[in-house]
Amino acid sequence: MDVNHLLGTLHSTDTRVGEWVNVMGYITVPPSKQDRTSEDKQADVSVQAIVLWSAGSVKVDEYEKFLVDLFRTN
Repeated sequence: MDVNHLLGTLHSTDTRVGEWVNVMGYITVPPSKQDRTSEDKQADVSVQAIVLWSAGSVKVDEYEKFLVDLFRTN
């Protein structure tokens, strides 16, 4: 993830290892991968972050259960 545009607004707590964050941005093909075939491009993407904020206290077990239920119904 590229956060260069946000460096002036990030706090140290936003970038700690293991910190859960919400990110809004653009999914892009990394510049080094742009010459590959379309099949290879799908495997390697990056995110150009526009907004990043703390997710706060995340209950991982509830989050995982939600995802399992979501994909089970689709």
